[in-house]
Amino acid sequence: MSETRVVVTGANGFIGQHLCRKLLGSGKRVTACIREGADAAVFSGLSDSFSVFRLPSSGFEGDLSKLFENAGVVIHLAGRAHVMRESAEEPLTEFEEQTYEGLKI
Repeated sequence: MSETRVVVTGANGFIGQHLCRKLLGSGKRVTACIREGADAAVFSGLSDSFSVFRLPSSGFEGDLSKLFENAGVVIHLAGRAHVMRESAEEPLTEFEEQTYEGLKI
């Protein structure tokens, strides 16, 4: 089995779920990065090569070095999506904060 560890942000989304399973099936070790409160049940019963890293829903200012330590690849799928009725005063700012500001490396 390959020792490459892949970190997938937004792993509980439609694409992320399928990607994680495909990566595991190809022998990769996978760390799913999801927001606190997100449903991780979709990952139940996956192999020992799989782990979940939870980020706070907002305001994370911690050290992400452990998450990315020894990762060969990071696939960033997390982002603001499926907002049907926009309520933010500044939608672009909200999008930027949720899509990439929360994961500054």
